Amino acid sequence: MPACYIIRFADTGEETEWFGLRGYYYEFGDGSTLDLRPTMAWCVKCQDFVDAEWIASLQQIEDELVELRDPTSMRAEVFTSEEPPFDKPVFRERRKRLYAEAIDEAERRVQWRSDRLAPPKCLQCGSTNVEFQGDGNEMTVTGRGLVHVECTGMCSTDFLNWFFTPEGDRIPRETKPSYWHLPGEET
Repeated sequence: MPACYIIRFADTGEETEWFGLRGYYYEFGDGSTLDLRPTMAWCVKCQDFVDAEWIASLQQIEDELVELRDPTSMRAEVFTSEEPPFDKPVFRERRKRLYAEAIDEAERRVQWRSDRLAPPKCLQCGSTNVEFQGDGNEMTVTGRGLVHVECTGMCSTDFLNWFFTPEGDRIPRETKPSYWHLPGEET
């Protein structure tokens, strides 16, 4: 689920809200997809805050997979808990299937990351000249200087249904935003 932020530019005192989007996917040659994990970044080319690819290190992604495979971990607990009401057979079977799918997706993410060569890109213009917020609430952005960034929560937005190559290049095609349909489902 995307985050929302309040952004304050120190040079002018201007304050604006920024809402992340969702519905970005990597598409592979075989037609399969993998969720693209966006994050807020400053795009030097766009001169604006945008959604950009968040690309974790291969080690971070491998660690996520190891944790997910451990049924006693917090990451796996959502799929393995037997606490009511999840102890009912209807939930148990569904969660077993979702757990297997989550592990499969994590394995595909490890493979994608090990093959990925390009740096993170702006999802609007494709530029690799993006600046990410580090630790803390302040960052210096090219062309504007000091900016105070405060995450104010999460927001629910439409799915854009934008597709990208595994290297982060936008695949041009006519898609329409949807809220209830995921890739591969009929609208």
